[in-house]
Amino acid sequence: MSDKGYTFSKEAFQIYLKWLCFAALAFMAVILLNELLVGTISLVLGYVTHVFFGRVESLPHYNMYWSSMRVLALYAFPPLIILMIGIILLGIIAFGPLVLNIATWFRFWAMFFAILLGTTLLTLTLFSTMTANSSLFQGFAIVTYWYGIPELVSIIIVILSFLLNFASGFLCSRALFYIAPSDFMVKEGKRYPRKIIITSFIYTVLFVFLIAIGLSYPDYWSFFAIMFFHACLWLPGLLSISTESVMNRASKKKATNVVPIGTRHNYVLICLTIALAITIRLLLPQH
Repeated sequence: MSDKGYTFSKEAFQIYLKWLCFAALAFMAVILLNELLVGTISLVLGYVTHVFFGRVESLPHYNMYWSSMRVLALYAFPPLIILMIGIILLGIIAFGPLVLNIATWFRFWAMFFAILLGTTLLTLTLFSTMTANSSLFQGFAIVTYWYGIPELVSIIIVILSFLLNFASGFLCSRALFYIAPSDFMVKEGKRYPRKIIITSFIYTVLFVFLIAIGLSYPDYWSFFAIMFFHACLWLPGLLSISTESVMNRASKKKATNVVPIGTRHNYVLICLTIALAITIRLLLPQH
């Protein structure tokens, strides 16, 4: 079937659905891993722990129950671990050999959401005093508040978090073009980088953002709104790629590194994604 010169393949579109599912699963996995780390440390330290999708609350809040090392252990180490995982995966994807398979798909999205989560928590350090009684008061913001870090330092931290996202877009542009399931939309036998980026990245991020809102509404959706704002910082780098250079590099890699991705187990993957989302919504309270 064609529309305005574009050819749609049913099988390739089913592969695109698999791409969406892996993005959603990677997002939920990264958030749950962060909350598992924070929740485990909170329990080990003896706090009353409440886990929400988007935040872990440790009680009581009175300063007499806290110390500098406890604040670092609970609110600095977990997001640092998540951010380092994202940076390591970024290095593998940007500079290592690429194999086109579903493991690479999951690794790409896990990298993306890990960096988004870590940089979002870094950005919130600038607003630590304003968010002290809200769902945004978590992670590095609590560390900043506890230690009384000057605003200038917080501004520098925010700038660094923005630069990390901005640079990541440039580093991942060729990799995303190469691994993206773009065959469901081909015009005159050619693959256009910007069209592929829009379809495989922007649409997918919007899709996962809707899932995030659904899982965190009504109390914690603002955190994810800020988190997905950081995704916009990737766009200049992703959209900067040129057709000729990317296609030449991608065609050289395709000869040896492609593992065909079919539609096998598609329904199982879709059901798994839906089941995990429903389980999170039912088991993790929103108030």
